[in-house]
Amino acid sequence: MFPIKIKEVSEDFLYINVLKASPAIDFDGLDTQQSLSMLRNKEIKFKLNEITNEILFRDVKINFYYCTQNFIDFIENNQIKGLTFEKVGFAT
Repeated sequence: MFPIKIKEVSEDFLYINVLKASPAIDFDGLDTQQSLSMLRNKEIKFKLNEITNEILFRDVKINFYYCTQNFIDFIENNQIKGLTFEKVGFAT
């Protein structure tokens, strides 16, 4: 995260650039319809071994940003505002 200043705006902002993508979502044994259902119903099964050391990550196939509870705790503990979080799955 990089702090940035915007000209003529008094608040500080943080910029996060997530470059690395990993095979974080477990699609093993799922056909296309099952995969779509898992995503749509917010029952995403993440691969624990792929995200254990991550706090903010992207999947190689699904280009959304995901985070762990550690990231949420960091945001809340540092009183960073402007983000909302939604539970979309679990890690096994």
